[in-house]
Amino acid sequence: MSAAWLILKNSGLQFAFLFGTGLIGGAILTLLSRLTNNIFRQFRWPNAGTYLFGWIGVPVHEFCHAFFCKLFLHEVEKVKWFDPKAADGAHGSVTHGYQPWNLYHRVGHFFIGLGPVLLGPVILAGLFWLCVPSARSILPAFVNGGTHATLLALKTVIGLHTLKTIGFWIFVYLGFAIASQIELSTADLQQAAKGVVPVFGILILLNLSAWALGYRWHTHVVATGHTVSATISGVYAFSTVVALATFAGCLVLFGFVNFLCGRGFINPFGPLTSSSETERSQSHRSRARRPRGHSAARSALTRDHR
Repeated sequence: MSAAWLILKNSGLQFAFLFGTGLIGGAILTLLSRLTNNIFRQFRWPNAGTYLFGWIGVPVHEFCHAFFCKLFLHEVEKVKWFDPKAADGAHGSVTHGYQPWNLYHRVGHFFIGLGPVLLGPVILAGLFWLCVPSARSILPAFVNGGTHATLLALKTVIGLHTLKTIGFWIFVYLGFAIASQIELSTADLQQAAKGVVPVFGILILLNLSAWALGYRWHTHVVATGHTVSATISGVYAFSTVVALATFAGCLVLFGFVNFLCGRGFINPFGPLTSSSETERSQSHRSRARRPRGHSAARSALTRDHR
């Protein structure tokens, strides 16, 4: 009984240790993205945010889903990159097929569903690295430095020299576009939930095998995790700063225009102001099919402007 409890406990700790940062960071990015989209919905022209940022943000969101579909060998049947006039409110979607008996495919559900908040922060960091060479020191500061080092790096970024570069403003626009559309939809979360049990089951099997062989698997997982956790946390911290800047920038800009148009300031935390701004529901479609003589399931991840 003690061995079984140890295996379950270690498996749970490893799951939290390996994916906890991503889940917490993803929740924060989703919240900030939803608040930003709430600003768009209360704007004088509710679709302005979709046209201004969605044409980049939504395709990046769908690319993250499609990337993990390919990585976990799901069959990508169709990708709708961006449809601002979608009748169902789903401005983008990825339709993919998988074999239900394939454990690797089932594990993939977890990563496919969380794709935008797993790969999106990496894309943001990469774009910053490319667009703002003079301020690249901020990324190591987020990863390796403490609060003081990070504040110094931020001071460097917002310095006059950096603000004069066109690359910085290109990143600002791309960052706003990606961060505003990074949120996970209900369909995304449902997709990720399908992979939780397979992922946890693999960890249990690994811990059971390690216990039977006398191998210190848990110790090695923790040691390896410490090596990469600082980098992962730094990337999410940087992405959170970008998402906060997106939220604050959109609140000021869209709120000011709203005020000039006589509609008052925007309250991103308040309820929607009209029936036309009612949140569109997410759609998640699945049905059985039989490709190439094998039974398989079909899943559709959808992304809408919430």
